[in-house]
Amino acid sequence: MDEGLGEHNKFSDDNILRKCKHAVLNSILNFINKKIKTVYSYENEMILKEKKLLKLKQNQSINSKANYNKTFINKTIKEIFSENISSKYSRHPPSHNKDIIEMLINEEDEIKKTTFTKIFSLTFLDC
Repeated sequence: MDEGLGEHNKFSDDNILRKCKHAVLNSILNFINKKIKTVYSYENEMILKEKKLLKLKQNQSINSKANYNKTFINKTIKEIFSENISSKYSRHPPSHNKDIIEMLINEEDEIKKTTFTKIFSLTFLDC
């Protein structure tokens, strides 16, 4: 009898894929928040905290179905991070990230607007 047959553990394909997707999403989130902090460095800490993107609900990183992942890798960063934030953030509306993204890409300053438009138009695969 084959020992590997039927065994599902943390090294199974779906679990590895889920961890990779989660790691990439975390890295993108950290990169965007650092970019926001750099671009808006002249603002006070309280305003800066409000412009920060927050973690998303886990439904995107948990879903490891093949069809879902095929469409997911072609989603833009804007589409991905415009989803509802985690319910652990009770002080912010679920659409917090979507509102912040809209504010960043509709910035009056052309340089800031261009910077964030380029970032949010990248696809997950580009990242």
